[in-house]
Amino acid sequence: MADTPLPGDPERAAPIHRGRRFMVYRLRGEGDDCVVVKRPRPHREDLGADSLRREYEILRSLSGGGVSQPLALDDRGHPPALVLADAGPYDLDRWLANSPTDADTFRSLAPQIARGLARIHRENVVHGELTPANIVVDPAQERVTIVDFDRAFELPVFEASHPRDPAPDLPHEASLPYLAPERTGKAAGPVDHRSDLYSLGATLYRLLTGSPPGDADGTSGARYVPPSMIHPDVPRTIDEILAALLADETASRYSRSHEVAEDLERALGAAQSFPEPPGAGGSARKANPIAPVRRRDRQPERDKLRAALARAQAGRDRAACVISGPPGSGKTMLIDALRRDVETAGGRCLVARCAPPSGGARSPLLDAAAEALRAIFRDCPEERAAAKRRMRVALGSRAPLLASLIPELGELLRITERGPPLGARVPEGDVCLALCDLTSALAPRGAPIALVVDDVHRSDAQTLKLLKGLVFAPASRRWLVIAALAPSTDAGWRRAAAPVEEALAAMQAADPSLTWIELGDGARASARAPGRSELAPSGRRELVAGLKAELESCRRAQTCARWLEDATATIF
Repeated sequence: MADTPLPGDPERAAPIHRGRRFMVYRLRGEGDDCVVVKRPRPHREDLGADSLRREYEILRSLSGGGVSQPLALDDRGHPPALVLADAGPYDLDRWLANSPTDADTFRSLAPQIARGLARIHRENVVHGELTPANIVVDPAQERVTIVDFDRAFELPVFEASHPRDPAPDLPHEASLPYLAPERTGKAAGPVDHRSDLYSLGATLYRLLTGSPPGDADGTSGARYVPPSMIHPDVPRTIDEILAALLADETASRYSRSHEVAEDLERALGAAQSFPEPPGAGGSARKANPIAPVRRRDRQPERDKLRAALARAQAGRDRAACVISGPPGSGKTMLIDALRRDVETAGGRCLVARCAPPSGGARSPLLDAAAEALRAIFRDCPEERAAAKRRMRVALGSRAPLLASLIPELGELLRITERGPPLGARVPEGDVCLALCDLTSALAPRGAPIALVVDDVHRSDAQTLKLLKGLVFAPASRRWLVIAALAPSTDAGWRRAAAPVEEALAAMQAADPSLTWIELGDGARASARAPGRSELAPSGRRELVAGLKAELESCRRAQTCARWLEDATATIF
Protein backbone atom coordinates (compact mmCIF):
# COMPACT_ATOMS: atom_id res chain seq x y z
CA MET A 1 0.00 0.00 0.00
CA ALA A 2 1.17 3.50 -0.73
CA ASP A 3 2.34 5.70 2.11
CA THR A 4 2.82 8.81 -0.03
CA PRO A 5 0.39 11.72 0.22
CA LEU A 6 -2.29 12.05 -2.41
CA PRO A 7 -0.75 14.19 -5.17
CA GLY A 8 -2.34 17.35 -6.53
CA ASP A 9 -4.51 20.08 -5.13
CA PRO A 10 -8.03 18.92 -4.09
CA GLU A 11 -9.29 22.36 -4.91
CA ARG A 12 -8.27 21.83 -8.55
CA ALA A 13 -10.21 18.59 -9.11
CA ALA A 14 -12.30 18.21 -12.26
CA PRO A 15 -14.98 15.46 -12.33
CA ILE A 16 -14.57 12.89 -15.14
CA HIS A 17 -17.18 10.26 -14.27
CA ARG A 18 -19.86 9.72 -11.66
CA GLY A 19 -21.07 6.12 -11.67
CA ARG A 20 -23.20 4.02 -9.37
CA ARG A 21 -20.16 2.74 -7.49
CA PHE A 22 -17.28 5.13 -8.13
CA MET A 23 -16.43 8.74 -8.78
CA VAL A 24 -13.47 9.58 -11.00
CA TYR A 25 -11.88 12.98 -11.29
CA ARG A 26 -8.74 14.59 -12.65
CA LEU A 27 -6.49 16.22 -10.06
CA ARG A 28 -4.14 18.93 -11.31
CA GLY A 29 -0.84 19.40 -9.54
CA GLU A 30 1.74 22.10 -9.87
CA GLY A 31 2.29 23.06 -13.50
CA ASP A 32 0.45 20.96 -16.06
CA ASP A 33 0.94 17.56 -14.40
CA CYS A 34 -2.29 15.68 -13.72
CA VAL A 35 -3.31 12.42 -12.11
CA VAL A 36 -6.64 10.60 -12.13
CA VAL A 37 -8.20 9.68 -8.80
CA LYS A 38 -10.89 7.03 -8.35
CA ARG A 39 -12.92 6.86 -5.13
CA PRO A 40 -15.99 4.84 -4.12
CA ARG A 41 -19.23 6.74 -3.74
CA PRO A 42 -20.16 7.50 -0.12
CA HIS A 43 -22.82 4.77 0.14
CA ARG A 44 -20.51 2.11 -1.41
CA GLU A 45 -17.35 2.73 0.61
CA ASP A 46 -16.82 -0.71 2.17
CA LEU A 47 -17.46 -2.62 -1.04
CA GLY A 48 -15.62 -0.02 -3.10
CA ALA A 49 -12.50 -0.20 -0.93
CA ASP A 50 -12.13 -3.94 -1.56
CA SER A 51 -12.72 -3.42 -5.26
CA LEU A 52 -10.07 -0.68 -5.44
CA ARG A 53 -7.53 -2.89 -3.68
CA ARG A 54 -8.19 -5.72 -6.14
CA GLU A 55 -7.97 -3.32 -9.09
CA TYR A 56 -4.70 -1.91 -7.79
CA GLU A 57 -3.14 -5.37 -7.45
CA ILE A 58 -4.30 -6.40 -10.92
CA LEU A 59 -2.92 -3.22 -12.50
CA ARG A 60 0.41 -3.73 -10.77
CA SER A 61 0.64 -7.17 -12.41
CA LEU A 62 0.24 -5.66 -15.88
CA SER A 63 3.04 -4.01 -17.78
CA GLY A 64 3.58 -2.25 -21.07
CA GLY A 65 1.74 0.48 -22.93
CA GLY A 66 -1.95 0.55 -23.66
CA VAL A 67 -3.01 -0.28 -20.08
CA SER A 68 -3.83 2.04 -17.17
CA GLN A 69 -0.78 2.68 -14.95
CA PRO A 70 -1.33 2.68 -11.14
CA LEU A 71 0.63 5.23 -9.10
CA ALA A 72 -0.62 4.65 -5.57
CA LEU A 73 -3.41 3.26 -3.42
CA ASP A 74 -4.18 5.66 -0.57
CA ASP A 75 -6.38 3.76 1.88
CA ARG A 76 -5.61 5.92 4.90
CA GLY A 77 -8.38 8.35 4.20
CA HIS A 78 -12.12 7.85 4.11
CA PRO A 79 -13.02 6.98 1.45
CA PRO A 80 -9.86 5.35 0.00
CA ALA A 81 -8.47 6.51 -3.36
CA LEU A 82 -6.76 4.81 -6.28
CA VAL A 83 -4.32 7.16 -8.02
CA LEU A 84 -3.63 6.54 -11.72
CA ALA A 85 -1.53 8.15 -14.42
CA ASP A 86 -3.56 10.51 -16.61
CA ALA A 87 -3.90 8.66 -19.95
CA GLY A 88 -5.63 11.40 -21.93
CA PRO A 89 -8.44 13.92 -22.06
CA TYR A 90 -11.26 11.85 -23.60
CA ASP A 91 -12.78 8.41 -23.41
CA LEU A 92 -13.41 6.81 -26.79
CA ASP A 93 -17.18 6.98 -26.40
CA ARG A 94 -17.25 10.78 -26.03
CA TRP A 95 -14.52 11.25 -28.60
CA LEU A 96 -16.42 9.28 -31.25
CA ALA A 97 -19.55 11.34 -30.59
CA ASN A 98 -17.66 14.46 -31.65
CA SER A 99 -15.00 13.13 -34.04
CA PRO A 100 -16.11 10.57 -36.65
CA THR A 101 -13.39 8.06 -37.49
CA ASP A 102 -11.40 8.40 -40.68
CA ALA A 103 -9.18 5.81 -42.32
CA ASP A 104 -5.93 6.90 -40.68
CA THR A 105 -7.52 7.02 -37.24
CA PHE A 106 -8.94 3.51 -37.47
CA ARG A 107 -5.65 2.22 -38.86
CA SER A 108 -3.81 3.76 -35.89
CA LEU A 109 -6.19 2.97 -33.03
CA ALA A 110 -7.64 -0.47 -33.83
CA PRO A 111 -4.37 -2.46 -33.58
CA GLN A 112 -3.39 -0.46 -30.48
CA ILE A 113 -6.54 -1.51 -28.66
CA ALA A 114 -5.97 -5.14 -29.64
CA ARG A 115 -2.33 -4.98 -28.51
CA GLY A 116 -3.37 -3.48 -25.17
CA LEU A 117 -5.87 -6.29 -24.66
CA ALA A 118 -3.17 -8.83 -25.56
CA ARG A 119 -0.98 -7.45 -22.76
CA ILE A 120 -3.85 -7.91 -20.32
CA HIS A 121 -4.56 -11.48 -21.44
CA ARG A 122 -0.86 -12.34 -21.35
CA GLU A 123 -1.08 -12.02 -17.55
CA ASN A 124 -4.16 -14.28 -17.43
CA VAL A 125 -6.42 -11.31 -16.62
CA VAL A 126 -9.89 -10.74 -18.08
CA HIS A 127 -11.00 -7.10 -18.26
CA GLY A 128 -14.71 -7.93 -18.02
CA GLU A 129 -16.11 -4.68 -19.46
CA LEU A 130 -14.12 -3.54 -22.46
CA THR A 131 -16.23 -0.76 -24.00
CA PRO A 132 -15.53 2.61 -25.68
CA ALA A 133 -16.22 4.29 -22.34
CA ASN A 134 -13.33 2.35 -20.80
CA ILE A 135 -10.77 3.27 -23.45
CA VAL A 136 -9.05 6.64 -23.11
CA VAL A 137 -7.80 8.52 -26.18
CA ASP A 138 -4.94 10.98 -26.33
CA PRO A 139 -5.39 12.54 -29.80
CA ALA A 140 -2.16 14.50 -29.60
CA GLN A 141 -0.13 11.31 -29.18
CA GLU A 142 -2.51 9.11 -31.23
CA ARG A 143 -2.51 6.76 -28.25
CA VAL A 144 -5.19 4.70 -26.54
CA THR A 145 -5.21 3.26 -23.02
CA ILE A 146 -7.55 0.63 -21.57
CA VAL A 147 -8.82 1.74 -18.15
CA ASP A 148 -11.37 0.84 -15.44
CA PHE A 149 -10.38 -2.59 -14.11
CA ASP A 150 -12.81 -2.80 -11.19
CA ARG A 151 -14.63 -5.67 -12.91
CA ALA A 152 -11.43 -7.40 -14.03
CA PHE A 153 -10.45 -10.77 -12.63
CA GLU A 154 -7.64 -13.26 -12.94
CA LEU A 155 -8.66 -16.28 -14.95
CA PRO A 156 -8.59 -19.36 -12.69
CA VAL A 157 -6.90 -22.57 -13.69
CA PHE A 158 -10.23 -24.33 -13.77
CA GLU A 159 -13.45 -22.33 -13.76
CA ALA A 160 -15.68 -24.97 -12.21
CA SER A 161 -13.61 -25.48 -9.06
CA HIS A 162 -12.63 -21.84 -8.67
CA PRO A 163 -15.63 -19.83 -9.81
CA ARG A 164 -14.98 -16.13 -9.92
CA ASP A 165 -16.94 -13.89 -7.62
CA PRO A 166 -19.80 -12.25 -9.49
CA ALA A 167 -19.70 -8.51 -9.96
CA PRO A 168 -21.48 -6.65 -7.14
CA ASP A 169 -24.01 -5.36 -9.61
CA LEU A 170 -24.78 -5.59 -13.30
CA PRO A 171 -22.78 -3.49 -15.78
CA HIS A 172 -24.17 -0.15 -16.75
CA GLU A 173 -26.91 -0.32 -19.37
CA ALA A 174 -24.72 1.62 -21.82
CA SER A 175 -22.18 -1.22 -21.72
CA LEU A 176 -24.61 -3.97 -22.75
CA PRO A 177 -24.23 -3.60 -26.56
CA TYR A 178 -20.52 -4.33 -26.17
CA LEU A 179 -20.74 -7.36 -23.89
CA ALA A 180 -20.69 -10.98 -25.04
CA PRO A 181 -23.92 -13.01 -24.76
CA GLU A 182 -22.42 -15.16 -21.98
CA ARG A 183 -21.46 -11.99 -20.09
CA THR A 184 -25.02 -10.64 -20.06
CA GLY A 185 -26.64 -14.03 -19.36
CA LYS A 186 -28.24 -14.36 -22.81
CA ALA A 187 -26.18 -17.50 -23.47
CA ALA A 188 -24.61 -20.20 -21.34
CA GLY A 189 -20.86 -20.53 -21.18
CA PRO A 190 -17.79 -19.39 -19.26
CA VAL A 191 -16.81 -15.75 -19.01
CA ASP A 192 -13.16 -15.70 -20.02
CA HIS A 193 -10.73 -13.91 -22.35
CA ARG A 194 -12.97 -14.74 -25.34
CA SER A 195 -15.68 -12.58 -23.77
CA ASP A 196 -13.21 -9.68 -23.92
CA LEU A 197 -12.58 -10.51 -27.57
CA TYR A 198 -16.30 -10.15 -28.32
CA SER A 199 -16.18 -6.72 -26.62
CA LEU A 200 -13.13 -5.83 -28.69
CA GLY A 201 -15.05 -6.71 -31.87
CA ALA A 202 -18.05 -4.59 -30.80
CA THR A 203 -15.79 -1.66 -29.95
CA LEU A 204 -13.97 -1.85 -33.29
CA TYR A 205 -17.33 -2.09 -35.05
CA ARG A 206 -18.38 1.15 -33.36
CA LEU A 207 -15.03 2.74 -34.24
CA LEU A 208 -15.56 1.76 -37.87
CA THR A 209 -19.28 2.36 -38.40
CA GLY A 210 -20.28 4.87 -35.71
CA SER A 211 -22.64 2.52 -33.83
CA PRO A 212 -22.34 -0.83 -32.00
CA PRO A 213 -23.34 -4.05 -33.79
CA GLY A 214 -26.93 -5.26 -33.65
CA ASP A 215 -30.36 -3.78 -34.12
CA ALA A 216 -31.36 -0.20 -33.53
CA ASP A 217 -31.41 -0.73 -29.77
CA GLY A 218 -27.81 -1.98 -29.89
CA THR A 219 -28.48 -5.23 -28.04
CA SER A 220 -25.75 -7.83 -28.28
CA GLY A 221 -26.50 -11.11 -29.98
CA ALA A 222 -28.53 -9.43 -32.72
CA ARG A 223 -27.93 -10.09 -36.40
CA TYR A 224 -24.44 -9.13 -37.50
CA VAL A 225 -24.30 -6.72 -40.45
CA PRO A 226 -20.85 -6.68 -42.07
CA PRO A 227 -19.30 -3.20 -42.12
CA SER A 228 -18.81 -3.51 -45.89
CA MET A 229 -22.61 -3.49 -46.27
CA ILE A 230 -22.63 -0.11 -44.54
CA HIS A 231 -19.48 1.20 -46.24
CA PRO A 232 -18.69 -0.73 -49.45
CA ASP A 233 -15.06 0.34 -49.35
CA VAL A 234 -14.30 -1.56 -46.14
CA PRO A 235 -11.96 -4.47 -47.01
CA ARG A 236 -13.64 -7.85 -46.64
CA THR A 237 -10.74 -9.02 -44.50
CA ILE A 238 -11.94 -6.55 -41.85
CA ASP A 239 -15.46 -8.02 -42.20
CA GLU A 240 -14.07 -11.48 -41.52
CA ILE A 241 -12.02 -10.40 -38.51
CA LEU A 242 -15.01 -8.68 -36.89
CA ALA A 243 -17.33 -11.59 -37.71
CA ALA A 244 -14.95 -13.97 -35.93
CA LEU A 245 -14.74 -11.67 -32.90
CA LEU A 246 -18.52 -11.21 -32.70
CA ALA A 247 -19.49 -14.89 -33.01
CA ASP A 248 -22.19 -15.84 -30.49
CA GLU A 249 -20.42 -19.10 -29.60
CA THR A 250 -17.13 -18.67 -27.73
CA ALA A 251 -15.58 -21.62 -29.60
CA SER A 252 -16.09 -19.82 -32.92
CA ARG A 253 -14.23 -16.67 -31.88
CA TYR A 254 -10.55 -15.93 -31.99
CA SER A 255 -8.77 -17.60 -29.09
CA ARG A 256 -5.78 -15.26 -28.71
CA SER A 257 -5.85 -11.49 -28.74
CA HIS A 258 -2.36 -11.11 -30.19
CA GLU A 259 -3.60 -12.96 -33.29
CA VAL A 260 -6.34 -10.33 -33.69
CA ALA A 261 -3.72 -7.57 -33.53
CA GLU A 262 -1.56 -9.32 -36.12
CA ASP A 263 -4.50 -9.86 -38.49
CA LEU A 264 -5.60 -6.25 -38.10
CA GLU A 265 -2.13 -4.92 -38.79
CA ARG A 266 -1.82 -7.15 -41.84
CA ALA A 267 -5.24 -6.21 -43.21
CA LEU A 268 -4.90 -2.49 -42.51
CA GLY A 269 -1.35 -2.41 -43.82
CA ALA A 270 -2.58 -3.79 -47.13
CA ALA A 271 -5.68 -1.57 -47.34
CA GLN A 272 -5.00 1.61 -49.31
CA SER A 273 -8.65 2.54 -49.62
CA PHE A 274 -11.05 3.11 -46.79
CA PRO A 275 -14.51 4.55 -46.20
CA GLU A 276 -15.06 8.18 -45.47
CA PRO A 277 -16.47 8.79 -41.98
CA PRO A 278 -20.27 8.84 -41.62
CA GLY A 279 -21.68 12.07 -42.99
CA ALA A 280 -18.44 13.11 -44.67
CA GLY A 281 -20.04 13.10 -48.09
CA GLY A 282 -19.18 10.11 -50.21
CA SER A 283 -16.84 7.20 -50.13
CA ALA A 284 -14.77 7.60 -53.26
CA ARG A 285 -11.76 5.31 -53.45
CA LYS A 286 -8.28 6.70 -53.29
CA ALA A 287 -5.65 5.77 -55.84
CA ASN A 288 -4.67 2.10 -56.11
CA PRO A 289 -7.46 0.70 -53.91
CA ILE A 290 -7.17 -2.77 -52.52
CA ALA A 291 -9.57 -5.19 -54.16
CA PRO A 292 -12.06 -6.71 -51.70
CA VAL A 293 -11.33 -10.29 -50.74
CA ARG A 294 -13.80 -12.55 -52.51
CA ARG A 295 -15.58 -15.12 -50.41
CA ARG A 296 -14.48 -18.37 -51.99
CA ASP A 297 -16.63 -21.44 -52.19
CA ARG A 298 -14.76 -23.93 -50.00
CA GLN A 299 -17.18 -26.80 -50.51
CA PRO A 300 -14.62 -29.00 -52.35
CA GLU A 301 -12.14 -28.56 -49.49
CA ARG A 302 -14.84 -29.25 -46.90
CA ASP A 303 -15.74 -32.44 -48.77
CA LYS A 304 -12.11 -33.55 -48.62
CA LEU A 305 -12.03 -32.99 -44.87
CA ARG A 306 -15.29 -34.87 -44.39
CA ALA A 307 -13.98 -37.81 -46.43
CA ALA A 308 -10.82 -37.93 -44.30
CA LEU A 309 -12.92 -37.71 -41.13
CA ALA A 310 -15.12 -40.59 -42.29
CA ARG A 311 -12.04 -42.67 -43.06
CA ALA A 312 -10.66 -42.02 -39.59
CA GLN A 313 -13.97 -42.69 -37.88
CA ALA A 314 -14.20 -46.09 -39.58
CA GLY A 315 -11.19 -47.05 -37.47
CA ARG A 316 -9.39 -48.98 -40.18
CA ASP A 317 -6.70 -46.34 -40.76
CA ARG A 318 -5.59 -43.16 -39.13
CA ALA A 319 -6.15 -40.12 -41.34
CA ALA A 320 -3.97 -37.04 -41.67
CA CYS A 321 -4.38 -33.77 -43.53
CA VAL A 322 -2.32 -30.66 -44.18
CA ILE A 323 -4.03 -27.33 -44.87
CA SER A 324 -1.69 -24.75 -46.35
CA GLY A 325 -2.43 -21.17 -47.31
CA PRO A 326 -1.57 -17.54 -46.57
CA PRO A 327 -3.38 -15.61 -43.82
CA GLY A 328 -6.96 -14.80 -44.80
CA SER A 329 -7.22 -17.67 -47.29
CA GLY A 330 -9.87 -19.55 -45.29
CA LYS A 331 -7.96 -22.00 -43.06
CA THR A 332 -9.81 -20.90 -39.93
CA MET A 333 -13.16 -21.17 -41.73
CA LEU A 334 -12.39 -24.76 -42.74
CA ILE A 335 -11.29 -25.65 -39.21
CA ASP A 336 -14.46 -24.14 -37.73
CA ALA A 337 -16.60 -26.07 -40.22
CA LEU A 338 -14.79 -29.29 -39.30
CA ARG A 339 -15.35 -28.61 -35.61
CA ARG A 340 -19.08 -28.25 -36.19
CA ASP A 341 -19.16 -31.50 -38.20
CA VAL A 342 -17.29 -33.38 -35.46
CA GLU A 343 -19.41 -32.02 -32.61
CA THR A 344 -22.64 -32.69 -34.53
CA ALA A 345 -21.56 -36.33 -34.75
CA GLY A 346 -21.02 -36.45 -30.99
CA GLY A 347 -17.22 -36.26 -31.17
CA ARG A 348 -14.52 -33.89 -29.97
CA CYS A 349 -12.34 -31.51 -31.95
CA LEU A 350 -9.19 -30.25 -30.24
CA VAL A 351 -7.58 -27.16 -31.76
CA ALA A 352 -4.02 -26.39 -30.67
CA ARG A 353 -3.19 -22.83 -31.76
CA CYS A 354 0.56 -22.36 -31.88
CA ALA A 355 2.28 -19.07 -31.16
CA PRO A 356 5.93 -18.03 -31.10
CA PRO A 357 7.55 -19.96 -28.21
CA SER A 358 7.69 -18.16 -24.87
CA GLY A 359 9.48 -19.25 -21.75
CA GLY A 360 7.44 -21.34 -19.33
CA ALA A 361 4.40 -21.73 -21.56
CA ARG A 362 3.05 -25.25 -21.88
CA SER A 363 2.58 -26.89 -25.25
CA PRO A 364 -0.49 -25.77 -27.24
CA LEU A 365 -1.44 -29.46 -27.43
CA LEU A 366 -1.78 -29.50 -23.65
CA ASP A 367 -3.74 -26.23 -23.83
CA ALA A 368 -6.11 -27.83 -26.35
CA ALA A 369 -6.67 -30.81 -24.04
CA ALA A 370 -7.35 -28.42 -21.15
CA GLU A 371 -9.96 -26.57 -23.23
CA ALA A 372 -11.64 -29.89 -24.07
CA LEU A 373 -11.78 -30.75 -20.36
CA ARG A 374 -13.50 -27.44 -19.65
CA ALA A 375 -16.02 -28.27 -22.36
CA ILE A 376 -16.70 -31.64 -20.72
CA PHE A 377 -17.45 -29.92 -17.43
CA ARG A 378 -20.15 -27.92 -19.23
CA ASP A 379 -21.76 -31.11 -20.55
CA CYS A 380 -24.90 -32.48 -18.96
CA PRO A 381 -24.24 -34.53 -15.77
CA GLU A 382 -24.77 -37.90 -17.49
CA GLU A 383 -22.32 -37.18 -20.32
CA ARG A 384 -19.82 -35.66 -17.90
CA ALA A 385 -19.93 -38.74 -15.65
CA ALA A 386 -19.48 -41.06 -18.63
CA ALA A 387 -16.48 -39.05 -19.87
CA LYS A 388 -14.86 -39.17 -16.42
CA ARG A 389 -15.27 -42.94 -16.30
CA ARG A 390 -13.66 -43.31 -19.73
CA MET A 391 -10.72 -41.10 -18.72
CA ARG A 392 -10.08 -42.97 -15.47
CA VAL A 393 -10.03 -46.30 -17.28
CA ALA A 394 -7.88 -45.05 -20.15
CA LEU A 395 -5.30 -43.25 -18.02
CA GLY A 396 -5.02 -45.60 -15.07
CA SER A 397 -1.83 -45.01 -13.12
CA ARG A 398 -0.67 -42.35 -15.60
CA ALA A 399 -3.40 -39.91 -14.50
CA PRO A 400 -1.22 -38.12 -11.86
CA LEU A 401 1.54 -37.63 -14.45
CA LEU A 402 -0.79 -35.92 -16.89
CA ALA A 403 -2.56 -33.98 -14.13
CA SER A 404 0.80 -32.45 -13.18
CA LEU A 405 0.94 -30.99 -16.70
CA ILE A 406 -2.79 -30.29 -17.13
CA PRO A 407 -4.18 -29.15 -13.73
CA GLU A 408 -7.69 -29.11 -15.22
CA LEU A 409 -7.54 -32.91 -15.40
CA GLY A 410 -6.75 -33.16 -11.70
CA GLU A 411 -9.63 -30.84 -10.90
CA LEU A 412 -12.10 -32.76 -13.03
CA LEU A 413 -11.14 -36.26 -11.84
CA ARG A 414 -10.30 -35.08 -8.29
CA ILE A 415 -6.83 -36.60 -8.48
CA THR A 416 -5.09 -36.30 -5.11
CA GLU A 417 -2.01 -38.41 -5.86
CA ARG A 418 0.99 -36.26 -6.62
CA GLY A 419 2.67 -36.46 -10.02
CA PRO A 420 6.37 -35.97 -10.68
CA PRO A 421 7.92 -33.11 -8.69
CA LEU A 422 8.23 -29.75 -10.38
CA GLY A 423 11.26 -29.69 -12.66
CA ALA A 424 11.65 -33.48 -12.75
CA ARG A 425 12.46 -34.99 -16.13
CA VAL A 426 9.47 -36.89 -17.47
CA PRO A 427 9.93 -39.39 -20.32
CA GLU A 428 8.40 -37.85 -23.44
CA GLY A 429 6.98 -41.22 -24.45
CA ASP A 430 4.97 -41.39 -21.23
CA VAL A 431 3.55 -37.92 -21.79
CA CYS A 432 2.75 -38.66 -25.41
CA LEU A 433 0.86 -41.88 -24.74
CA ALA A 434 -0.95 -40.46 -21.72
CA LEU A 435 -2.09 -37.47 -23.80
CA CYS A 436 -3.14 -39.83 -26.59
CA ASP A 437 -5.19 -41.98 -24.21
CA LEU A 438 -6.82 -38.90 -22.69
CA THR A 439 -7.75 -37.53 -26.11
CA SER A 440 -9.23 -40.87 -27.20
CA ALA A 441 -11.32 -40.97 -24.02
CA LEU A 442 -12.81 -37.51 -24.59
CA ALA A 443 -15.44 -38.91 -26.99
CA PRO A 444 -17.59 -42.08 -26.75
CA ARG A 445 -16.41 -45.12 -28.66
CA GLY A 446 -17.17 -44.76 -32.36
CA ALA A 447 -17.53 -40.96 -32.22
CA PRO A 448 -15.06 -38.92 -34.32
CA ILE A 449 -11.99 -37.27 -32.86
CA ALA A 450 -10.10 -34.52 -34.68
CA LEU A 451 -6.84 -32.94 -33.57
CA VAL A 452 -5.91 -29.69 -35.32
CA VAL A 453 -2.50 -28.06 -34.89
CA ASP A 454 -3.02 -24.56 -36.26
CA ASP A 455 -0.04 -22.46 -37.34
CA VAL A 456 2.19 -25.52 -36.98
CA HIS A 457 5.10 -23.50 -38.43
CA ARG A 458 5.12 -21.57 -35.14
CA SER A 459 5.37 -24.71 -33.00
CA ASP A 460 8.08 -25.20 -30.46
CA ALA A 461 10.20 -28.35 -30.37
CA GLN A 462 8.10 -29.95 -27.61
CA THR A 463 4.88 -29.58 -29.59
CA LEU A 464 6.42 -31.02 -32.75
CA LYS A 465 7.76 -34.02 -30.81
CA LEU A 466 4.35 -34.61 -29.27
CA LEU A 467 2.70 -34.34 -32.67
CA LYS A 468 5.06 -36.91 -34.18
CA GLY A 469 4.46 -39.30 -31.30
CA LEU A 470 0.69 -38.86 -31.34
CA VAL A 471 0.29 -39.76 -35.00
CA PHE A 472 2.17 -43.04 -34.41
CA ALA A 473 0.53 -44.03 -31.11
CA PRO A 474 -1.84 -47.01 -31.39
CA ALA A 475 -4.75 -45.21 -29.71
CA SER A 476 -4.81 -42.52 -32.41
CA ARG A 477 -5.80 -44.93 -35.17
CA ARG A 478 -9.33 -43.48 -35.42
CA TRP A 479 -8.30 -39.83 -35.27
CA LEU A 480 -8.16 -37.21 -37.97
CA VAL A 481 -4.94 -35.23 -37.43
CA ILE A 482 -4.67 -31.88 -39.22
CA ALA A 483 -1.71 -29.53 -39.49
CA ALA A 484 -2.49 -26.01 -40.74
CA LEU A 485 0.31 -23.71 -41.82
CA ALA A 486 0.94 -20.44 -43.63
CA PRO A 487 4.06 -20.91 -45.78
CA SER A 488 6.31 -17.97 -46.38
CA THR A 489 9.70 -17.15 -47.84
CA ASP A 490 10.92 -15.10 -44.87
CA ALA A 491 13.77 -16.12 -42.59
CA GLY A 492 11.46 -17.21 -39.75
CA TRP A 493 9.74 -19.72 -41.99
CA ARG A 494 13.03 -21.05 -43.36
CA ARG A 495 14.28 -21.67 -39.82
CA ALA A 496 11.08 -23.55 -38.95
CA ALA A 497 10.83 -25.46 -42.22
CA ALA A 498 13.14 -28.38 -41.33
CA PRO A 499 11.45 -29.48 -38.07
CA VAL A 500 8.02 -28.83 -39.57
CA GLU A 501 8.86 -30.99 -42.58
CA GLU A 502 9.93 -33.74 -40.20
CA ALA A 503 6.57 -33.56 -38.40
CA LEU A 504 4.72 -33.63 -41.72
CA ALA A 505 6.85 -36.59 -42.74
CA ALA A 506 5.65 -38.41 -39.63
CA MET A 507 2.06 -37.67 -40.65
CA GLN A 508 2.79 -38.96 -44.15
CA ALA A 509 4.34 -42.12 -42.70
CA ALA A 510 1.30 -42.71 -40.48
CA ASP A 511 -1.13 -42.02 -43.35
CA PRO A 512 0.41 -42.71 -46.78
CA SER A 513 -2.70 -41.22 -48.41
CA LEU A 514 -2.29 -37.92 -46.52
CA THR A 515 -4.73 -35.27 -47.77
CA TRP A 516 -3.15 -31.99 -48.92
CA ILE A 517 -5.38 -28.91 -49.17
CA GLU A 518 -3.74 -25.79 -50.56
CA LEU A 519 -5.61 -22.49 -50.33
CA GLY A 520 -4.96 -19.04 -51.76
CA ASP A 521 -3.75 -17.79 -55.08
CA GLY A 522 -0.12 -17.21 -54.11
CA ALA A 523 2.89 -19.28 -55.01
CA ARG A 524 3.25 -22.64 -53.38
CA ALA A 525 5.48 -22.87 -50.37
CA SER A 526 8.97 -24.16 -50.64
CA ALA A 527 8.21 -26.56 -47.79
CA ARG A 528 5.71 -29.05 -49.19
CA ALA A 529 4.21 -32.06 -47.53
CA PRO A 530 6.91 -34.66 -48.18
CA GLY A 531 5.77 -37.61 -50.24
CA ARG A 532 7.09 -41.13 -49.87
CA SER A 533 9.64 -40.52 -52.56
CA GLU A 534 10.71 -37.11 -51.21
CA LEU A 535 12.26 -38.38 -47.99
CA ALA A 536 15.48 -40.33 -48.43
CA PRO A 537 15.46 -43.94 -47.06
CA SER A 538 18.09 -43.00 -44.46
CA GLY A 539 15.94 -40.08 -43.35
CA ARG A 540 12.88 -42.31 -43.02
CA ARG A 541 14.81 -44.86 -40.95
CA GLU A 542 16.14 -42.06 -38.74
CA LEU A 543 12.63 -40.67 -38.25
CA VAL A 544 11.11 -43.99 -37.23
CA ALA A 545 14.12 -44.86 -35.06
CA GLY A 546 13.78 -41.58 -33.20
CA LEU A 547 10.05 -42.04 -32.65
CA LYS A 548 10.66 -45.60 -31.48
CA ALA A 549 13.30 -44.44 -28.98
CA GLU A 550 10.97 -41.79 -27.57
CA LEU A 551 8.28 -44.38 -26.89
CA GLU A 552 10.50 -47.18 -25.56
CA SER A 553 10.60 -45.73 -22.05
CA CYS A 554 6.87 -46.06 -21.44
CA ARG A 555 5.00 -49.04 -20.04
CA ARG A 556 3.56 -49.90 -23.45
CA ALA A 557 6.95 -49.90 -25.16
CA GLN A 558 6.70 -53.44 -26.48
CA THR A 559 3.30 -52.83 -28.08
CA CYS A 560 4.48 -49.55 -29.63
CA ALA A 561 7.74 -51.06 -30.88
CA ARG A 562 5.91 -53.92 -32.57
CA TRP A 563 3.48 -51.47 -34.16
CA LEU A 564 6.34 -49.31 -35.43
CA GLU A 565 8.12 -52.35 -36.83
CA ASP A 566 4.96 -53.20 -38.77
CA ALA A 567 4.68 -49.58 -39.92
CA THR A 568 8.27 -49.68 -41.21
CA ALA A 569 7.23 -52.05 -43.98
CA THR A 570 4.76 -49.50 -45.31
CA ILE A 571 7.35 -46.71 -45.27
CA PHE A 572 10.44 -48.35 -46.82
